[in-house]
Amino acid sequence: MYEVQVRRTEPLHVASIHHTGPYQELGPVYGQLMGWINGNKVRTQGFVREIGYDNPMQTPPEKCRQEVCVPVGEGAPVSSEIELRYLPQVQVISVVHKGGMDFQSLGPAYQTLMGWAAKEGRKTAYSIITYYTPPSERANAEVEIALVVE
Repeated sequence: MYEVQVRRTEPLHVASIHHTGPYQELGPVYGQLMGWINGNKVRTQGFVREIGYDNPMQTPPEKCRQEVCVPVGEGAPVSSEIELRYLPQVQVISVVHKGGMDFQSLGPAYQTLMGWAAKEGRKTAYSIITYYTPPSERANAEVEIALVVE
C-alpha cells in the first residue's frame, strides 16, 4: 500500500511556533502562524510542516511537543510570537498518505515506516508531516509522513 522512500531533507529557513499538548489542539497554532504570515504579507516558500517530537503512543497527550512551521525567505520580519530558524538537514524514511488525518487513518502509514525501520535496524527520532493540501483539509489530505532515522 505504501512505498517507503529514503532521502535526505534540505535545510529550510522557517517561521515556526512550538506547542505542547494534544496533537488535536494544533488548530489555534495554525491560526496564529497564518495570521502572522497574512498580517505581515510574508511570502511562503514551500509547504506547511508539522513536526512531532514525541510518540503519542508513549507520551501523555498533554506532554506531546510539536512545532508547526512554514518555509519563508530570509527577510521575514522578527516577531515575539514566531521563531525564525533553520530546520537542519536530516535523513528520513517517508511515505505519501492520501486520506484522513485521524489516528486510525494514519496508523498503517506509521506501521509501514516503523516496520521498515525495525527490519533495517534503524532507530527513529521524530516525525515530520508535510502538507501538500491545506492543513484544514484533514478528511481528504495528501501529506508526506516522514520519520527521522539515525
